[in-house]
Amino acid sequence: MDFGTENQADRTNYGAAFRHPNAQSLVIAFSGVMIENVIKDVTPFLLMVVGETADSCINVKAESEEDFLRELNGDGRVEKAYLYHSLSVSHNGGVELMATLCDDFSKQNNQGVVFKGRFPKYDNEITIAAKYAKENGLEIGDEIEITANGTQETYLICGYTQISNNLGRDCLMTRRGYERMATLTDASYYINLTEETDIDTFNLEAEEKFDVKVNATVNIDTTIKATTDVYISLMTMIVTAVLALSAIIVVFVLYLLVRTMLNCKIHDYRIMKALGFTTGQLVLQTALSFMPEAILSVEVGLMISSFIINPLTALFLSGIGFVSCTFHVPVGFIVFAAIGLILFAFLTACLLSLRIRKITPKALFSGE
Repeated sequence: MDFGTENQADRTNYGAAFRHPNAQSLVIAFSGVMIENVIKDVTPFLLMVVGETADSCINVKAESEEDFLRELNGDGRVEKAYLYHSLSVSHNGGVELMATLCDDFSKQNNQGVVFKGRFPKYDNEITIAAKYAKENGLEIGDEIEITANGTQETYLICGYTQISNNLGRDCLMTRRGYERMATLTDASYYINLTEETDIDTFNLEAEEKFDVKVNATVNIDTTIKATTDVYISLMTMIVTAVLALSAIIVVFVLYLLVRTMLNCKIHDYRIMKALGFTTGQLVLQTALSFMPEAILSVEVGLMISSFIINPLTALFLSGIGFVSCTFHVPVGFIVFAAIGLILFAFLTACLLSLRIRKITPKALFSGE
């Protein structure tokens, strides 16, 4: 009998019970993606959720558009200005969609809003939310009937978007496309300003210059920062809670495994102590016996998790209209976190194995 090692059947049983690191690997991948794409730099998440961003948004009355655009084009502080106006339209059957209009979608800052197909270019084209398309069996190339102001027109679906401004009931159209059905009474323009320009000052000057012709001004940058602060705080709490829960699970599983091993092999430990093995040697041996299975499980789990984390995130966010996620998977973080998980498991197993100190060879002589 080999007192220094476990038999293969026991190792297999303990290893099978320790396969929880596969779940822990998924937790590591999720935490890494959220830290990289939300907490550290919220831009990737922001572009997916919000869609389009700019510095300022100014809504003007339609009859004042020409004067307004003339002023913007002559203002050295303005890098780019383009129509980006949202309003409601109806799909046949009375389902309301949030339509976003643009005079030229190539001017958009976020060209990733459309993830399949392309933006509308002609007045008979429309891009619709992928979630809504899936729910209604709509494919790229199909025709869809849209109604606005009591007028119905037919449009060709040219792409899918997943902006979530209206929980997946969204569409994109050109201005000329919308004006086949109705005329705009007001128009919102997104404006990119030079870095040194104060957005609030710029908006205030626009209000004073155009007076009643300007319906509203919005500092998009400030609005988004306020929103993203909430997202970052919430995600930080979620990641912290998930990692803490994972640590608790690892400790609990190892507690059960070590306790079972010590109870089942107490006779062997007594013999090994009688043969001269020290407590430190037995503790180290016990902890190391879990490591091959733990390392293999974490490695395989991380490889799988790195590939499936984006689809799983998209599934998690499907309720607000997402069907595809392209978050950057931080390989460096995941590797270091995996090493940390393995070391944590090893140290935990060592601490839990300290019960070996109480095992003495005396019981061998009493026949226990």
